[in-house]
Amino acid sequence: MCRRVLALPPSIASHPSNKTLATLLDALCPEAVSARRDAVHAEELGAQGELSTPLFVCTLGFPQQPTFLRIFEPRYRLMLRRAMESTGEFGMLMYNRYHEPQGELGPVHFYGIGTMLRIIRSQNLPDGTSLIETVGTDRFLVTAHGVLDGYVVGSTEPIHDVTLAEEERIEAEETARPHLADPTDINSQIERMPTVELLWLCQEFVRRMQARSANWLQQRVLDIHGQPPNDASVFPYWFASVLPISEEEKYKLLDTRTVRARLKMTATWIRRIESQRWV
Repeated sequence: MCRRVLALPPSIASHPSNKTLATLLDALCPEAVSARRDAVHAEELGAQGELSTPLFVCTLGFPQQPTFLRIFEPRYRLMLRRAMESTGEFGMLMYNRYHEPQGELGPVHFYGIGTMLRIIRSQNLPDGTSLIETVGTDRFLVTAHGVLDGYVVGSTEPIHDVTLAEEERIEAEETARPHLADPTDINSQIERMPTVELLWLCQEFVRRMQARSANWLQQRVLDIHGQPPNDASVFPYWFASVLPISEEEKYKLLDTRTVRARLKMTATWIRRIESQRWV
């Protein structure tokens, strides 16, 4: 009657119902059983309508990069099960610890731009914890949000890069700007560099760090994220996944619309590190 959730161990969760009890219930109170069956079905379906995307407020995720999660709270285990039974995806949002305003959403507890994660595999442990392996797919902007059974759901719209023609136009415009006299102006130098040189600068920095056996490039990190990619569209996300800088700084990558903008951002990180001007 109270519908209190019972903490059943996973070892008996898959056991069938008692046949005698089930028969008695169906015979003695068929309407109540039917209504309860419909209610459970509605609960399992999860969010419907406008707020249909399950959102996990936890950490940063990046497109084409792996994210590993250990889920133990019942509300997120429910979210996970619903996601696996529908699209196999859910949105990952970074926690907004300073409650910075997020546009029309206001000072919510999460950052407004996130990454959709596709579930690759899930392992249920004896204690009820789930180990989840995911990979990032697309970026999105949260336009509205609510709460369903303890976890955040929302309405989202995808974030796309500009066309290749527009990207090439931007590169041509920026590289044609006149050189400034100040050689210490890092931003101006990076602004004028061709995209292919930006990628080379970043890759060369990684090679130097590997030669120095940097802790953040140990083999266990590369086993998870792979070797530095040659694809300019993927490299910034890979770099942000392994580089030990603040999550707030990495988050800025998600709000870009060109590959070039992301490479300029990663190149700026490198120049600041090299000149010991990182703050």
